[in-house]
Amino acid sequence: MPTGVYDHAAVRQSGNGNWSGGRHIASNGYVKVSLGEGHPLADSKGYIYEHLLVWITSGRPRPLKGFLIHHKDLNKTHNDIDNLELKGCAAHAYDHLCKTVSEVSLDALANRYLAGESYIALAKELGVHRNWLSDKLRSSGRVPRVTHERLVMISHIGAAARWPNRKS
Repeated sequence: MPTGVYDHAAVRQSGNGNWSGGRHIASNGYVKVSLGEGHPLADSKGYIYEHLLVWITSGRPRPLKGFLIHHKDLNKTHNDIDNLELKGCAAHAYDHLCKTVSEVSLDALANRYLAGESYIALAKELGVHRNWLSDKLRSSGRVPRVTHERLVMISHIGAAARWPNRKS
């Protein structure tokens, strides 16, 4: 076994069959590339999002707080500079909410909710906040508002399930 300093980067790049050239898709769907630990743009593991690197290397400034780089075609792996644009966070969120609502049928969402899926699961799938989805479905009249009687019944059922030996 050789002694001395162990060069992790050299081993990763040279002999490992799993080495992907320092490029991988992160759990959030965006492409990350390796710049090496200690690089001012890199995270603690030496990686940076590829769309940010493309943006900066094209001569554009790093986005300030409250702004982000948006993929025009919504494909997180398509990082050509022509597909990237700078947007304010509020405008970006509004654009995605409007697009989501126009693409998804509220009737289908209401039917899924009434069939037993939770607002949380549906909202996570759509990428919206659960309260926003709940308000949208209820204000459209597709999902009934919970009445006081139903809420009392649900709370009694829940209490019975939590404390089966407790007398009411």
